[in-house]
Amino acid sequence: MLQEELGAMTIRERKPFPLFEWCTSIMLLMISLTIMIDPHTLERGAFKQLLDLGMTPIVLIVIGVFTGVMRLFALIMNSEIKFGPHMRAFGAAVTAIIWGQLGSALILRTFDTGSISIGISIFLVLTGGELFSLYRISKDSKLITLLIIEKSHG
Repeated sequence: MLQEELGAMTIRERKPFPLFEWCTSIMLLMISLTIMIDPHTLERGAFKQLLDLGMTPIVLIVIGVFTGVMRLFALIMNSEIKFGPHMRAFGAAVTAIIWGQLGSALILRTFDTGSISIGISIFLVLTGGELFSLYRISKDSKLITLLIIEKSHG
């Protein structure tokens, strides 16, 4: 019955391609790589207030690499593994927190410099995008669960 309703399309054809999730996962890995190359990037750059928020370079590298790789793996294997949507949701939540912290650091920097950073709006939009990804992932996971049930029951 479900197969008749959905037609003969694959899962990727039934839902929008998660381009935003791919892009933010790669962005997170690139930020981690940048900090690996020069750990002093945080203390010398616009995000030195992250240190005041408790985000050290090593913590950001570990969280960034783990979350980025896990999320890319989940995006590749989304419909093939049982916990793919859960891994994507976890990645979106962690990444939303990171974008929020980057935006907060720029807001705090405003008080030091007396000028507002253009980056604040970028990180607030990224945070909102990740929260929307969480919503979309919850809808995707319901579809994937229905397809797995359909496959297992004939």
